[in-house]
Amino acid sequence: MEYPNFELRSEKVRHVIGQVPSTLIQYGVFSVVIALLVLFTISFFLPYKQVVNGVLVINEIKLVSVDSAWLSVEFKMPEERSSINPINCDVTLVTPEDSICGKVIKYDKLRTREGRNRAEVVLLKSGDVERLNVSEVDFSLTLRETTVFFYFISGLRI
Repeated sequence: MEYPNFELRSEKVRHVIGQVPSTLIQYGVFSVVIALLVLFTISFFLPYKQVVNGVLVINEIKLVSVDSAWLSVEFKMPEERSSINPINCDVTLVTPEDSICGKVIKYDKLRTREGRNRAEVVLLKSGDVERLNVSEVDFSLTLRETTVFFYFISGLRI
């Protein structure tokens, strides 16, 4: 069956479609595209760190060598961060005098009755570990280091 060839557009619509956009619109679209490209390029190089802060309870300290120590600790994580897995993440213990860096090597996701997570931490360049005899120390845990661009892309669900 053959259908007749109808022209569905009126004369006015054909006139508007047939016109070339003005130079103002062309440069406007061009400048918006360039601005988006610049933003994506900048976001590719901007660092993004996901950091969790809280209180750490030190249960046991063992000196491994001259410049490192092993700690048995309990993290008091904020409730909204209780499901994270910080194994192999950098941790910084903040004392009144100094801050000491280390890595989380073991982490138990089960919480104790006090709402803490047990973990083991290795401190690098620990110097004076005796300063950590205090039972509670503030900590800063760096979970992820990436760029803003990759953080944005990882959040997309396609």
